[in-house]
Amino acid sequence: MSQTIDAPARGLLPLGCLDHVALAERMGWASPSVARTLSSRSRKRREAGKSRPGDLPEPDGYAGQKPYWTEATITAWGPARPSIVRAEDVGEAHKRCSVCREVKPLEEFNTSTDKRQDRARPAAAHLPGAA
Repeated sequence: MSQTIDAPARGLLPLGCLDHVALAERMGWASPSVARTLSSRSRKRREAGKSRPGDLPEPDGYAGQKPYWTEATITAWGPARPSIVRAEDVGEAHKRCSVCREVKPLEEFNTSTDKRQDRARPAAAHLPGAA
């Protein structure tokens, strides 16, 4: 259960805790807004009873209205969340299938052209409705 820091200490985090800024830095995200968005969406899904495996865990506490997580909470959550594979992790000629989660060569995917960027977008061949 989360705790709220008393009024005089609002805005100050306990030692070893991560707010949105520190969480974004630790996870290697582009900006704190990524952490805020993920936190907000995770909270809304928890309230609706529709949590997902990649959702941020419930905050360990609040500094005023700002949520924070302990390092231990994030360390436990990080490896358990679904991975997002970047091109530099698997190579330009590979993609992770969203269905079976295997990394496969792009040749094993059907492609469709993205007219907006004039480039091929891979789509897994074994997906329902894929030709």
